[in-house]
Amino acid sequence: MKYITAFFMAWGNFLKIPCPVKKWDSKLNKLMLGFLPSIGAIVGVILAAVVAAMILIAPQITSSDL
Repeated sequence: MKYITAFFMAWGNFLKIPCPVKKWDSKLNKLMLGFLPSIGAIVGVILAAVVAAMILIAPQITSSDL
């Protein structure tokens, strides 16, 4: 349970995206920093998926569609 709390602490502390779980335990600060790379990886995967979707959709839009 402490790992889940530390994950959501890192999410709430390092992201602008609102955190669904507002739980804080000061004893888990070091563990929270351990989750910082995983938070970055999650954001990177989301951004890569958005870019890939834009690249796949863009060729389907032509000037005649506008």
